[in-house]
Amino acid sequence: MTKLPAKASKYIRDHFREGYLAHVTTGKRKNGRSFFRVKITQDDIHHYLEFGEHGDLIRTSDKPVFEDDYFEGSFYAAED
Repeated sequence: MTKLPAKASKYIRDHFREGYLAHVTTGKRKNGRSFFRVKITQDDIHHYLEFGEHGDLIRTSDKPVFEDDYFEGSFYAAED
């Protein structure tokens, strides 16, 4: 298991207390510095976080767990 820096762990605890930590990966940049990518699921949203080697938050993005259904929206409205 990949161990996150303390600062990154604290950020996750403070902002995603009720979330499910789904995935953690680590890598190295061309300059030799490490980074950590974290996927957390909370409230039907996947939260993607990237932290630097010392636990500083670099970037975030969100995506709904369930994409819009094909059978929702204008599909049914056209039949009325």
